[in-house]
Amino acid sequence: MANRIKGITVEIGGDTTKLQNALRGVKPKFVYSWKLEPTDPLPAGKKPCLSLRELEKQVEKEIDSPISPLAKKMTVLELAQRYVKTKVAVRPNTKQNYGFVLNLLSKEDFSNKIICKVKTSDAKLFLSSCRKTGKAIAQSEMLEGF
Repeated sequence: MANRIKGITVEIGGDTTKLQNALRGVKPKFVYSWKLEPTDPLPAGKKPCLSLRELEKQVEKEIDSPISPLAKKMTVLELAQRYVKTKVAVRPNTKQNYGFVLNLLSKEDFSNKIICKVKTSDAKLFLSSCRKTGKAIAQSEMLEGF
């Protein structure tokens, strides 16, 4: 009987499509652990790890997270460029200032950091280094506005 099943369809928003098409591009994530519960003993010779239940909670938290999967790979510079693209109805001087800030940002190591891994202290260190290297106060304030 199982050999006769040709495919499964899923209705998403009124559109019926094959499950394979609906899940295209979704990368499965597998988690492993030597323990099921946090109180379970660890087998001899194995490194300490989280239990399967704890890992399951982490995966659920990632799924429910408001941070998109795209942001987990996006750099600071890419985010700034994306932000500038959303600013359509701005004056020419403002547009020129955005270009200046993007150029300034692209020359720094900070711009290559992944967004999810940037801490507030990293951003503050970057701004203070801009001030120390002779960038004008107005320019660093412009960066803070970003």
